[in-house]
Parts: sequence; C-alpha cells; structure tokens
Amino acid sequence: DEPIGHTLRAMFGLRVPIITVVTNEGGSGRSLAIECVNKWLMLENSTTFYVASPKGCAVILWKSSQSAPKVYEK
Repeated sequence: DEPIGHTLRAMFGLRVPIITVVTNEGGSGRSLAIECVNKWLMLENSTTFYVASPKGCAVILWKSSQSAPKVYEK
C-alpha cells in the first residue's frame, strides 16, 4: 500500500528517537510502522500484535488458507 510505504520511508529518515505504545491491536501496516521505532511498549491489556493473519500466514507458508490451524502449532 503506497501510503504505508511513504510513512515508513519518512519514519526511517527521522533523526529523533521514536517511541510507540500499543494500546489495543497492532496489525498489518500498523505493525510494520511499529517495527521501525527505537522503543515500543505494549500495555498489559493489549489484545494482539501481528503482521499477517493466521489465514494469510497459512497461504504464504502452505499455499492454502485451510492450513491456518497449523499456524497456531508453531
């Protein structure tokens, strides 16, 4: 997604420390942005942090979304 790419490029170019706090859910493009910070914190009641959904991960690894339960075994 182009807007996410522009944001990431801008964040990598910053000359100040970047700190982020996950308050609820971090996923997809938001997780990518979180990963280019200097320090990140996740609050106790935050729900999830992921880059790909279990179905998306299964499609990447096993070429089938039907394999999603295998993702939880790893």
